[in-house]
Amino acid sequence: MAAHVAGTGQWRAYTEDPRATTSRILIVDDDPAAARAAQHMVEAEGWTGVVADSWSDAVRLFQDEPFDLVIVDAVMPTVDGFKLTQLLRARSTSYVPILMLTSLSDDASREHALSVGVDDVLSKPSSPLELRLRIGALLRIRHLTWALEAKTRELEAMARRDALTGLANRRSLDERLAVELARAKRYGRPLGLVMLDIDRFKRVNDEYGHQVGDRLLEFVGELLQSTVRPSDLACRYGGEEFVVVVSDTTATNATALAERLRRGFEAKSGTLTAAPTQTISAGISGTDLLGPDATAEMLLHTADVALYAAKNAGRNRVCCWHAELASTGTEP
Repeated sequence: MAAHVAGTGQWRAYTEDPRATTSRILIVDDDPAAARAAQHMVEAEGWTGVVADSWSDAVRLFQDEPFDLVIVDAVMPTVDGFKLTQLLRARSTSYVPILMLTSLSDDASREHALSVGVDDVLSKPSSPLELRLRIGALLRIRHLTWALEAKTRELEAMARRDALTGLANRRSLDERLAVELARAKRYGRPLGLVMLDIDRFKRVNDEYGHQVGDRLLEFVGELLQSTVRPSDLACRYGGEEFVVVVSDTTATNATALAERLRRGFEAKSGTLTAAPTQTISAGISGTDLLGPDATAEMLLHTADVALYAAKNAGRNRVCCWHAELASTGTEP
C-alpha cells in the first residue's frame, strides 16, 4: 500500500508491518528517566522517538512536526494526559493515534481516557514486549488511516478539477466566486470576470474530429494556467466555455487580460492540430461596472451577454459589458 504525503510531493510506502517504515513517535512524560526508557525502546525497533517533558513542548512539537503516534503519561503537573489529549486532538489535521501510559488502574480513569480521544491505555509498569505490541498495532492503524486520508484528498481534488484541461470546474467556480465577491465588497476592491469560448467549436469537432477539439480545449487550459495569476481562478465553465475570476481588477484590466489570451490562442492554435488557426471570443464584466449590489449571478450573466455581443460582432474579439447590451437580446 502507498500513500501520498501531503505537501511533500513524495510517496511514502505503508505496509502491514509498521517496522518497515521509519515512524515518528512523540513521547510525552515529565519523568526524564521514564521518557528516555521509552525512547530507547522505540529507537531499538527502528522508529524515531522524540521526547517532550511538558505539555507545552508537546503541543508545540505536535503542531510543527509530523508524528505517527503519541505516547502520553496520564499523570503530569498543570496539564495531565487527559487534557493534553484533548488539546492535541483539537490541533490535529490528520488522525494520529494516542497511547496513554498510566499507573491509574481504576475503570473510571480508563473509560475517561477513551472518552477524551485516547486510542489505547497501557498500565504502568508495562513490559517492553507489551509496549512494542501496542505501538505496532497503533502504527498499523496510523498507516492505513493516512493512506485513506491521502486517497480522500485526491478524490476531493479531482471533484473540483476538470479532467481534460486540469482547470477548476464549475463547482469550484461557484464556491470561489462567492468568496471573492464577498471579499471584494468587504474591502472595497474591484472584481473582474472574463468569460470566453472557442469560436465555431462545433464545426471544428464536426470537420476534424473530437480529438482535435479536445486538443484545443487542452490548449486553452494551458494558456490560462500560464497567463492567469496564481491568486486568480481559471475554470472550465462547460463545453468550450471558460471563466476567469480576476481579483483586485477592474473591468478595463480584465479586458486587457482577455486580449492577451485571445492573441495567444490565435497565434498558436494553428500549430497544434490538423485544423487551421482558430480563435476565441470573450465577454467581460466587473463589480466596478455593476455597482456595490453586484451578485455572482449578475457577474456571470453580464459577462455572458458581452460574450454573445462579441460573437455577433464577428467573433475573435473581446467585448466589455455595458448597460446598452442589456436589451439587445443577442445570440451567439
